[in-house]
Amino acid sequence: MALLEVNDLFVAFRTRKGLVHAVNGVSFALEEGRTLCIVGESGSGKSVAAMSVLRLLDENGYIESGEILFEENGEKTDLVSLTKDKLYAVRGNKISVIFQEPMTALNPVFTIGRQISEPFIIHRGMDKKSAFAEGVKMLERVRIPTPERVMKQYAHQLSGGMRQRVMIAMALACRPKILIADEPTTALDVTIQAQILELMKRLQRENGTAILFITHDLGVVNETADQVAVVYCGRVVEYASRKKIFQRGGCSHPYTEGLLAALPERRRAGERLECIEGNVPSPLSLPKGCKFAPRCKYCTQKCMEAEPPLFELSGGQSVRCFYPKKEERRSEEHAKLVVRRPS
Repeated sequence: MALLEVNDLFVAFRTRKGLVHAVNGVSFALEEGRTLCIVGESGSGKSVAAMSVLRLLDENGYIESGEILFEENGEKTDLVSLTKDKLYAVRGNKISVIFQEPMTALNPVFTIGRQISEPFIIHRGMDKKSAFAEGVKMLERVRIPTPERVMKQYAHQLSGGMRQRVMIAMALACRPKILIADEPTTALDVTIQAQILELMKRLQRENGTAILFITHDLGVVNETADQVAVVYCGRVVEYASRKKIFQRGGCSHPYTEGLLAALPERRRAGERLECIEGNVPSPLSLPKGCKFAPRCKYCTQKCMEAEPPLFELSGGQSVRCFYPKKEERRSEEHAKLVVRRPS
């Protein structure tokens, strides 16, 4: 049974230019002890979809429709319809978040000790002394040297890697069932990034925590994911296991193919990297038909006129494309159908 099920989720934002539909019918499931990576470019809607789980949206944002089912003790609770008081009992306790930039997520005027003690005081009912002692233990678990000293410091006194470790310690303080990680390694250098990923995997093994990992880096996906949801223009365009996403043959969405082609590889050393032409379209003026058609090198007239559904393929893979087979769309016959893409 899945710990978390998101079914047909629609999220919108009220803006001066009109209503922006950031998430359009997204569905995914997350199982205990597993990692689901949500992948896409900036503006694709991946973070909005993940933050909607705990309704952590800006004031102008709201969930239009859909279900977010959280399983606990054999019962499912719809987080969309949960009252604020009951939702507070879930946030940081049963479902926690690691934000992309810890410097903005940590309060600059409070010590690390005060902030990491807060989950223990609120959700576990501990006194300040006991909460402080538990905070020290959590910093030890994320391998921060001299944790007692760090507990008395402020966020600006720590390096980026140390701040991210503090964020992980805070998020895992109450041993949540689900951890939402919103691009937690983006602002870190490669060495620290690898350490943080290894730390998250180790803590996941120890606690059995399910991780919802938001990223644009397919290298990170290859290191961490069990399942992958590729998102474009607020829609899931491909949903599959990590193995199927990275296979060379078979089926995929052209957007996934483009993301993989842009990855540097040793076998292509010295060659020019491929890129996906164009940009993600504005949510206020989405193209007719397939939303990826203006950037797709396999685009046909059919793609420009009708939006494909999410086709279910073998092995639990789903692809939102009329031409999911790689060999078929690369053939000479298909090349005759390709139309000139709008600029």
